[in-house]
Amino acid sequence: MDIERLVSLAVVVLASFALGFFLGNAHATSKYVRKQRKYIKDTAKKHLKQIEEKENEDTETGELEMKKATQGHPDNT
Repeated sequence: MDIERLVSLAVVVLASFALGFFLGNAHATSKYVRKQRKYIKDTAKKHLKQIEEKENEDTETGELEMKKATQGHPDNT
């Protein structure tokens, strides 16, 4: 085998390994990023739900206080 064929075979083999490495690394990274985005979205939904529940409690409490003020509270009579 002459030296030119050996060099070209080595270049092809190294290029194949490099391509496989980069494609595998990109796949693993995108898989990790998808998991991370899903976790962030789920966490945000959970916190948003807690905020909405807190707002609903505050609104209900405020409405009850207004009702007490306008109609009088049974304890005051």
